Amino acid sequence: MEITRTTLADWVDAAAVALEPIYKAIRTDLIGGNYLQVDETPVRVIDPEVRGKTASGWLWVYARPKGGPCIPKLLLV
Repeated sequence: MEITRTTLADWVDAAAVALEPIYKAIRTDLIGGNYLQVDETPVRVIDPEVRGKTASGWLWVYARPKGGPCIPKLLLV
């Protein structure tokens, strides 16, 4: 079965909308702490405007090792 790129993109968008409250709760908790670790990693991504080319992108990861009382927290942006 072939699934179009548009359909896949719509599914990812719907999942992102559904998960946004969880993302916001984790982000609020992380930023509210007194210690935060951040990692910025460059990545190559496919450039949708130019076939066969890549562009520079970034991944940011925010973490608080002890998380809170007992749960480590990690957020990939």
